[in-house]
Amino acid sequence: MLAEAGPVLGRPLLFLLGFLLFLYVSCEVGVWNWLPRHLIAQGIPESKALNILSLGFALGLLIGRVAVSPILLGVPAVIVTLASSVAMAVTTYLMLKTSKPTVAFVLVFIAGVSMAPVFPTTLAMVGNAFPRMSGTAIGFAITCGWAGLAVSSRLIGAIAGDDPARLKKALLLIPGAAVLMVGVNLVIWAGIL
Repeated sequence: MLAEAGPVLGRPLLFLLGFLLFLYVSCEVGVWNWLPRHLIAQGIPESKALNILSLGFALGLLIGRVAVSPILLGVPAVIVTLASSVAMAVTTYLMLKTSKPTVAFVLVFIAGVSMAPVFPTTLAMVGNAFPRMSGTAIGFAITCGWAGLAVSSRLIGAIAGDDPARLKKALLLIPGAAVLMVGVNLVIWAGIL
């Protein structure tokens, strides 16, 4: 079985899908770990900031996962992840620009909805692209996602330090990663590799 892993790990598509999950998890974890602190720095009370995260973002993720499932029946997976990446870039950028709790809640909710289909859809893409040794391929992609978890918050924290103004700039890594996701999706869609 070990000899069969070579051809799987030798395909660039696996690394693109792994990188897509790395970027996605970096975005999601960045929101979970840093958004309340950012909102508090914008003058939003701590209780509202935490509600925006727990109700807005978490509810958006939950509803988004359920709502997108029927769409995947008629739309190619790469189109779904591409559209999600574009929506992520726009909504996460806008959520960093507002200091109004209601606007922040709406944008964070929409960001959650737009992020929701990326992880399961990308895993489905990995499974479809690698019917032999799919467990190995999926495991590799998930590991790439976990690497995003390890890197993103540390990087945001290192850039931000204790300065709220620098935190706002550091959090631009989230929409920046979403823009990179758009590029990765376009390469996958074009079928260059």
